[in-house]
Amino acid sequence: MKLAELGCDDAEIQELDRNEPPSVLATTPMIDEPAQISSSGTEIREQNVAVEHAMSSPTPNTPSRCRRTSSGRDATKERVIASAEIQSMINATLPVGPSLTDVVRRVRMGLTPSLVLSPEAKEQAQSKTPAQNRDSEPEADVSILASLPSHVVHTLVKKYMQRMLPVHPFLYEPTIWEQLDRVLLKIPRPEGGRSCPQTVGLDYDFLVIYLILSVSTTLGSAKVGHGARCMAFSEALFKEGIRHLSQNAAYPSDMAWIQVTLLILQYASINPKLGNVWILSGFAMRNCLELGLHREVSESMGLDPLTIDLRRRIFWAAYCMDRSICAALQRPLSIPDPAIDTSVMSVLEDRCITSRGLDHRGQATKKLAIRWIEYRRVQSTIIEVHFQGRLLEPQQTWQEWLAATERRLWEWYQSDLPHDGWTEFALMHGLVMLHRPSSRVPLPSSTSMSTAFEAACSSAKSCRGQILSGYFPRPWLAAHHTFETALVVLFCLRHNFEAIALQFSPNEIFDMTKLFTSNLLTISSQGWTEVSEYAAIYERLLGPLLHAIFTRSRSVSTAYTPEQEEELARLLYPSPAHPQELRFADVNGLRVTEDLFSFDAGVFNWEDDLLANDADSVPLLVF
Repeated sequence: MKLAELGCDDAEIQELDRNEPPSVLATTPMIDEPAQISSSGTEIREQNVAVEHAMSSPTPNTPSRCRRTSSGRDATKERVIASAEIQSMINATLPVGPSLTDVVRRVRMGLTPSLVLSPEAKEQAQSKTPAQNRDSEPEADVSILASLPSHVVHTLVKKYMQRMLPVHPFLYEPTIWEQLDRVLLKIPRPEGGRSCPQTVGLDYDFLVIYLILSVSTTLGSAKVGHGARCMAFSEALFKEGIRHLSQNAAYPSDMAWIQVTLLILQYASINPKLGNVWILSGFAMRNCLELGLHREVSESMGLDPLTIDLRRRIFWAAYCMDRSICAALQRPLSIPDPAIDTSVMSVLEDRCITSRGLDHRGQATKKLAIRWIEYRRVQSTIIEVHFQGRLLEPQQTWQEWLAATERRLWEWYQSDLPHDGWTEFALMHGLVMLHRPSSRVPLPSSTSMSTAFEAACSSAKSCRGQILSGYFPRPWLAAHHTFETALVVLFCLRHNFEAIALQFSPNEIFDMTKLFTSNLLTISSQGWTEVSEYAAIYERLLGPLLHAIFTRSRSVSTAYTPEQEEELARLLYPSPAHPQELRFADVNGLRVTEDLFSFDAGVFNWEDDLLANDADSVPLLVF
């Protein structure tokens, strides 16, 4: 279609030609910087304010020249813009969703909008229907959720409450059950054999329940041998539910927004394909700091006991996730520990914590959460001292600090709470971080390197059990921690082989070092195929060391070329030189068939304690 034939002069044609469509949002979950909205894209959006009902206000960075209304336009341009052909072109370039800023907000949060569109949304995006025909009250499909029997939904939510909430208690259990009741009432149900539309309005309650179900359906799936099917069904639930993450859905409070972010972060650690763990963690911590959750509230604020406890719970949950992710990526902590003075939350069960006060006759169900906070505090100290220049105590030597910190780690591990594979892994990983080389100590003592080597190999053994049959799958953390500890093993072999050889034979060293490769390849085979790049890097650097060990043709300390020495140094220390950010792909590169998205009760891990109201069941320990 020629614009000149519609009555546009040359100047108007040139102006319209300059208006490029908005830049395509990246589909990779690893987006390091917030996406920027082009001014031309915003102008196109705002030129259609009269017909685009779901449009939101301009972003703060939008130039003032873009904030024009239709009143200043001539009639010819109005006719051109209102024509079906132009509307179809504009509709094809606009992101699907309630507003442009809503989609950009998802990218800033670390979500991947191109991966979370429902089939109906995709069909709408490809439709040639002009923008003004869209419904002003967006709705979301709930067909997958509606396919689940109500008692199954109850059981999955209860599974989350019993297994996840005691460790990450950033949600309030009575509120969750109230939300679930409201959700079940709103799900469209066919009556009298007649079908009905399987859609509901955008709703915060639905978003929370969907996210809980997405996490819960993966718990224990590896034990029953249906990990792939459970993950596919979980992903389908997440994609359907994330449509409720919208400006059109009202949030009860700012803290509720952080709770949703932490839920998404929890799921992203299970399925990194659908979220950038680093961005989500930073987003949650920034919101906590903006609300002052890291500071203890004064009595003058007049907050009730439940609100005060929730503030503490949300902050410490975000804190623990931030510490684990920063440690995995070797990036600066979001907030130093000395800047935090808020108390830890109450250990009482949620029914004993109300706005009226605390009933101390209840059971203590959050001891595990307190335990993990203690571990993260030790981990924070190690990171700050090794990589952020934190000073030691006055008159304290480096060896004294090492001994005191290692004692704290062992005291934490030897507490009277239950242990599982992740607890042992956390201890060993803490010892590796403590004794590893760093910017502060580029060449640790022989004793430290021997300790780091043995702890790293022990952590790989613990991690393997969790990768193969762990209750809570966390491939993102497992992959990054495995690669980090593998690099420390290479460094210790390169600089401390003589001492290590006094403890382990060449065959033992071979088996211990090859376990890291096995772990990385196992994670890769479970769907994160790019992890094999890490395995290839590790094997390339391990080969010369093993060759020197077995052939004795040269000293292990001289096995590397200068280029290999430089590569290992770059990988060991925080820098932009790390390998390309990993992405989560479909298992074996195959398309996930539709039957994997359907509900099948036989693939889930239904445990007796989840179905019998067993209040004393041991919850999950997670790292």
